[in-house]
Amino acid sequence: MAVARPPLVGHAFAYIPIKHRICKLLQKPSTTMEKSRFFIAIPIILSLFLVFSCSFDELESIKGDAPLSGQAVKKVQAFFVDEQAEIKNGHLFLEVKFDENGAIIKKRDDSKDITIKNLTDYAHHFIDIRFAISPFEAYSNYIEGLPKNFYPKNVQNLIITDPIFKDVEMLLHHGNMDKFIEMDMISSTNEADYNSIEIDYDGDKIKLYNLEGERETGKNSISMDVTYERDLPTYWKKTREYVPFSTEEIRSVYNKKMSREELKEHLQKQLDNTPSFRGHAFKMEYNSENLLSKLTLFYVNRSGGSGDINERRNSEMHLFYNGSKQLKEIEMYNPEGTYLRKYRFHYNEAGFCTKKELINREGNVEFSVRFIYGFF
Repeated sequence: MAVARPPLVGHAFAYIPIKHRICKLLQKPSTTMEKSRFFIAIPIILSLFLVFSCSFDELESIKGDAPLSGQAVKKVQAFFVDEQAEIKNGHLFLEVKFDENGAIIKKRDDSKDITIKNLTDYAHHFIDIRFAISPFEAYSNYIEGLPKNFYPKNVQNLIITDPIFKDVEMLLHHGNMDKFIEMDMISSTNEADYNSIEIDYDGDKIKLYNLEGERETGKNSISMDVTYERDLPTYWKKTREYVPFSTEEIRSVYNKKMSREELKEHLQKQLDNTPSFRGHAFKMEYNSENLLSKLTLFYVNRSGGSGDINERRNSEMHLFYNGSKQLKEIEMYNPEGTYLRKYRFHYNEAGFCTKKELINREGNVEFSVRFIYGFF
């Protein structure tokens, strides 16, 4: 006899009300269509299994396979990960967009999802967010003669830069220094106020160029010279000089009665009457495969304003490659030769960087930036 409640002692077989048992006996068997509903859940379960069983890196690799078909990159999203945090979440902080030719589009993305507030204070010294606002003209316009997807494939060097090594163009073209020299000259000749140019070649390679221009207050000049060994550039130097027409010395003033416009006018006059000379140079070394293996940066100045030109060692960069001749690691050293930090790169099968890590001198990963690519 069935009971309404399970017994406190004994078996509960008779707990099911008798009417429920009779309904089950009279129920018709499920049709094939009704059973097929259970198969709908299979792809959902498999998708959830894939998502929750794959790491961030594995998902990046899956998304990065699209360029194997030769598609042009439409955008690159950069995700910051604080590797020192207990929970390592990826935060979207930058999106760089490209046109179909591979040029960077100078347009700011105002999406509320893209923010730098999740970057650590330490990371702010290494991450350049200007590319979300206004990329340099050189990166945006000069794509002629470059491989397809050149800038998307080098976005890791555009976004993450070292505070003691600011010459991003040099690192961009580490695999083709001749191209760097050519593009540097194009960039210089496009500057305003230069009306004469002198170029000297070593065979078909640019050995020297000198630009001169004149404005109302003085003369400007830009000079670059290169030294080659075995057809490889081993030394590169670029300087800028300004020589004013006036020899009048304009002293600094601290007059509280001066208006903002008067102070601005005075500072401009002081600048127009002050000679200047500045520049920087690189010494380059190569490995047995003729890949750039060492870059030493020097700052160039002139003692006493018109004396001898001096070069001051600034920093040193050592470059290492994987079996595909892709940049695998970069080690940074200060002017005294002391090791500072290291950058490590990860790539997918198409040659796109999926992750760049910054490793401190103790060997710990401080942070990483992961890259997700979208295609036309």
